[in-house]
Amino acid sequence: MSDLRIAIPELEAWVRRFKSADRIVTEELRKASQKSGLLVERKAKEYAPVWRGHLRRSITSVTETRSLVSTTKVGTNLPYARAVEFGRPAGAKMPPPGALLPWMASKGIPATNESIKGTRRVRDEAGNVVGSIITGRGFVGPRRGYLPNEWAIAKAIQKNIKKRPYLHKAFEELKPQIRREFADVPKRVVARLRGVA
Repeated sequence: MSDLRIAIPELEAWVRRFKSADRIVTEELRKASQKSGLLVERKAKEYAPVWRGHLRRSITSVTETRSLVSTTKVGTNLPYARAVEFGRPAGAKMPPPGALLPWMASKGIPATNESIKGTRRVRDEAGNVVGSIITGRGFVGPRRGYLPNEWAIAKAIQKNIKKRPYLHKAFEELKPQIRREFADVPKRVVARLRGVA
């Protein structure tokens, strides 16, 4: 994804010179890293496309700090998040059967055409249609799993989906602010070291 590395060489000199500097420098780097991560997280949530809000809610940031190195990762663990951020190339796998049914229902798209014969619907415990087994001849497509209209949409998705970057866009927009945040770290460290000395 995107990477921003900021080096602050004077921090190492202070750590060698002052006894408590290592702890103070590490704390200040962590604060700057966490604040930057939260800024990107917040902005990415603004840019994330919303249907039910799962993608938006799943965006989080995690900061790891070791002596003089602080790393913050912002992202999501949703399986479709990568396809939203980077798009889907032509020929990628189709979404699995049942994955599109809630979206189709919210858009008023029927999952089946009543005129299609030979379709046996598969329902969950609540009675909702979650898939089907296609039987008979003349139907081009998978032998089981997709409902007819669902299969057509899944096939269109397989052909290509344009990217809608939300993380990268937020990160690029906030780079100057992140740089300023880390530029203030030496000032805060010096102020704290004066208080300790």
